[in-house]
Amino acid sequence: MNTAAIATEPRITTTIGIEDMHCASCSAKVRTALAELQGVGALRFNPIRRQVFVEHSGTLQPSALVRQIERAGFHPALHASGTERSSEGDDLLRRTSVAALLGMQVMMGSIGLYTGVFAGMDEVWVHVLGYVSLLLTIPVVTWCAVPFYRNALNSRRGPGMDTPIALAIVIGFVVSLVNTLRGAGEVYYDAVTMFAAFMLAARFLDQRLRDRLRAEDSLQDSLPREVTRQVDGALERIASTRVSRGDVLWIAEGEQLVADGTLLADHALLDEASFTGESDWRPLATGDRLNAGTFNRGAAFLMRVTAGPDATRLAAIDALSAQALSQKLGLSSLTDKLAAAFIPAILALAVLTTGFWLVVDPTRAVNAGLAVLVVSCPCALALAIPAAIHAALARLRQAGILLKSTAALEHLPAIRSICFDKTGTLTDPEPVLAHVEPLINRSTDTLRSIAAALEQHVSHPLARAFKPMHTHATTSVELIPGGGVRGLVDGQAVVVGSPSLCGMSASDGHQLKELCMTIDGQPAARFLLDTPLRHDAGATIRRLQDDGYHITMLSGDDDDACRRVARELAIEYQARVTPEHKSAAFGDAHTLYVGDGVNDLPALAAADVSIATLETTDLVKSRADAVLLTSRLGAIIDLLSAGRATRRIIRQNLAWAALYNLIAIPLAMGGFAPAWSAAIGMSASSIIVLLNASRLLRLPLTGHHAELRG
Repeated sequence: MNTAAIATEPRITTTIGIEDMHCASCSAKVRTALAELQGVGALRFNPIRRQVFVEHSGTLQPSALVRQIERAGFHPALHASGTERSSEGDDLLRRTSVAALLGMQVMMGSIGLYTGVFAGMDEVWVHVLGYVSLLLTIPVVTWCAVPFYRNALNSRRGPGMDTPIALAIVIGFVVSLVNTLRGAGEVYYDAVTMFAAFMLAARFLDQRLRDRLRAEDSLQDSLPREVTRQVDGALERIASTRVSRGDVLWIAEGEQLVADGTLLADHALLDEASFTGESDWRPLATGDRLNAGTFNRGAAFLMRVTAGPDATRLAAIDALSAQALSQKLGLSSLTDKLAAAFIPAILALAVLTTGFWLVVDPTRAVNAGLAVLVVSCPCALALAIPAAIHAALARLRQAGILLKSTAALEHLPAIRSICFDKTGTLTDPEPVLAHVEPLINRSTDTLRSIAAALEQHVSHPLARAFKPMHTHATTSVELIPGGGVRGLVDGQAVVVGSPSLCGMSASDGHQLKELCMTIDGQPAARFLLDTPLRHDAGATIRRLQDDGYHITMLSGDDDDACRRVARELAIEYQARVTPEHKSAAFGDAHTLYVGDGVNDLPALAAADVSIATLETTDLVKSRADAVLLTSRLGAIIDLLSAGRATRRIIRQNLAWAALYNLIAIPLAMGGFAPAWSAAIGMSASSIIVLLNASRLLRLPLTGHHAELRG
């Protein structure tokens, strides 16, 4: 085999939804099945969305992956978004309702039986109540509990979390049936029916909570199902899925956009709070970019679609978020292994418990064995970490933060030092041209337009201060690293850059950024650029310092420019720091780095947690652990707060799952926990974990407070 060819073969990632993948044991079966295929690389699972992300070679077709998962006993589907409300919930609700209704009738019969033992009930009525309970239990066992049988009987999967549940129901019913027919011995119809009802209710609530977490995480799920399209001057309502590039859409007042596009009207007013976390409505003019997920808060307008619903910026963010959820924390991998190994241990404990009581007290053997099967199912342990992570990422999205790496959540509580880039990060990404000083006999407008003709080819933040004014013929443009740009403008050799690049001395008496321009080698103009601080930079820095973080500014700019910003923010700084040496300034402390430029890439890679700002390039965003979807630096406070809260919730969930099993399993083995009470305990433990994790959806967003708006 040519290993070199395999190493260089292009890799792709396919997303596969598996709605019947319920637990860590199911994930292990899928992993084992896919590992048998040649060309499969890394696998990442999203337990809340029930997805698997498969990295594989380009020669391995996604259909082959689907067939392999089907052979493992599951029902996979390609391109499942995982954001829609699951149809499984409706089926579970029906089965739960029937089981609960019949279970209550069986309980009434059981009360009569238990009372009759002490009141001397006639034997014939004891048999009548027993047979009535049997008839009422049959629908519960043969229809309501089918989802548990379906998963447990699938031999291709092997034992999973539904195996002990199915065994408990079947064994309890069979023992009761035999004892009813022979007219002697204990019956467990009440325990069987109520156990099935409780388990179905728990599965239903679990599904509803998962749906809620999925809906909170995905803005795409809330987009309108229909939209108004303009065709030949007429308006028509169409399904959102039919929207394509080039369509013209009519957006009514209050309507949410389903696609990216450009504004065709003269002006518009957009509410981007649900998308970027910005509470202020943003005014737009003709040609401005529009994003799916935002709301029209002004008059109705027309827009031209540039990207359909599946190719929007919102869809890309949602895809990144889903992949982030599939990454594992260190503790998550450990709990998955424990949960997967728990099933064989449960079965062994149930057998040992039953055998022990058969010797000591046979009348308690079945109940004790059933209780062990029920009470020790590790659902809570398997959900403890994924549920907390999912809720945290959903809440951060609401704060205007896209967390691309869930491993960052593990590092955030340890952060003690925060380093900021200066230009475009602490300062406003849009610099202002404050003054033009002509050095030749030409107007300031002419000199500014000549400089703008060159600067429009530059991505540096300072270039944004030069807005195109007039059309100039520009050729032979060349970027000068760390200096500026040069080229031919209307046939003249023009250089725009630092004073040293232009062979000029810097002006004295001001603290603004200075750029110079030469035309045909002769000094032509000086440009003074002001880079004001972001509107909430001061309040954000003060809040971070109050919280005990050490703040440093690292910049490649000159000392004068850095000193002015550092003095205004009351922080330490290092000037003239090269990209290669920024990470050397981190020291030994756990560091978070915030940057916006390509020159920040080494620092972003070296930091424990890295953040890219909204205005930066896609390349920089792709290398960062988190991306700000808002211009507010205060969102960093929300990110740090979410890291601490997530760690706290995860610890609480794990502590609860461990405490529950340490208490419940010995009680069940000792015969002190009836099967029905074991069902309540196991169901409650999973629901408590999910409810505790959902508290993160209400985490206060302190970065939104008015005092952080400067």
